[in-house]
Amino acid sequence: MAKLKITDNNNMPNLIEEINKLKNSKIEVGVFGGKDSQILMIARVHEFGVTITPKKAKALTIPLNEEAAGKSARDFDNLFLLDPDDDGDGILAMEVGDDIRPMYALVKKVEIPERSYIREGFDKNVRKIQKHTEQAIRAVIAGRMTANKALNLLGAEFASFIRKYMVELKSPPNSAVTQKNKKGANNPLIDSGRLRQSITYRVR
Repeated sequence: MAKLKITDNNNMPNLIEEINKLKNSKIEVGVFGGKDSQILMIARVHEFGVTITPKKAKALTIPLNEEAAGKSARDFDNLFLLDPDDDGDGILAMEVGDDIRPMYALVKKVEIPERSYIREGFDKNVRKIQKHTEQAIRAVIAGRMTANKALNLLGAEFASFIRKYMVELKSPPNSAVTQKNKKGANNPLIDSGRLRQSITYRVR
């Protein structure tokens, strides 16, 4: 007598498990690091803006040329104060032959404006994000993709949206002094490229 073999192809339990993974997971995009991370501090400063004031000195020193950039005023032993105003602002300069070369501006505070590249980058791409999320969910339901693969593909794609927006962001521009020190560079978020390269994602 022939034996009848019955195969159960019910994939519903696996499908429910994959859908629950999607429901219980979240994708975070941004710059990650410990509380003392320098790149995380830079990321927050640009995203939200900040007012910088001196902690111990009477004024902040802002480099005015390439020679001063990346150095402290203490590295020069021949600086003198030029035209301080009533607020204490002024210029540290040095004599170069018969000329006087301004080296540092003395200011009480520096305002770094908000340049929201993460929140604005999300808002600019929200329709793409919704569309791609829906496509990924359909792929998981159809069994063409696992939840883990879908989440990681979406995370990588969302991070790329933010990095692209950073390159396109032009407002507010760098200050005139910063542009001069950076040879005309006008995108404050793209300098060495380190901040842009630090944009990544994680799935939780």
